[in-house]
Amino acid sequence: RARVGAAHGGGLWRRSGRSPSLLARLARGTSTTARASELQQAPAPAPAAVVPTHKVTVHDRERGVVHHFLVPQDQYILHTAEAQDITLPFACRHGCCTSCAVRIKSGQIRQPEALGISADLREQGYALLCVGYPSSDLEVETQDEDE
Repeated sequence: RARVGAAHGGGLWRRSGRSPSLLARLARGTSTTARASELQQAPAPAPAAVVPTHKVTVHDRERGVVHHFLVPQDQYILHTAEAQDITLPFACRHGCCTSCAVRIKSGQIRQPEALGISADLREQGYALLCVGYPSSDLEVETQDEDE
């Protein structure tokens, strides 16, 4: 017959004809040698979700070069380019200026933090690389600051 709350050695544990659990023994300060049946395997970690990656092509008009690189959908385009030793124009890195502005030739970009670009310019197909995430394969060209 099980008794709940029976005091034993300074700790409370359920009496069921078996020895107290490892936690109960730890609480009482008695033997902590665990039996194999008392040890539980930690659950296997869930597999990491696969983040889609998109091909980004940047036509850098000022330098006269074209860059092709892959960008995970959850990463900023400018940050990923820099991690791959690709130099692109930028200034603030926070979406507040237009130094990294590009015109979208094809594809889609998500830029929820682009404060430095008006809704009108967005509708005309402009985006900021420093706070832009690719939503598809993307082709863009850099702009002169006075455009």
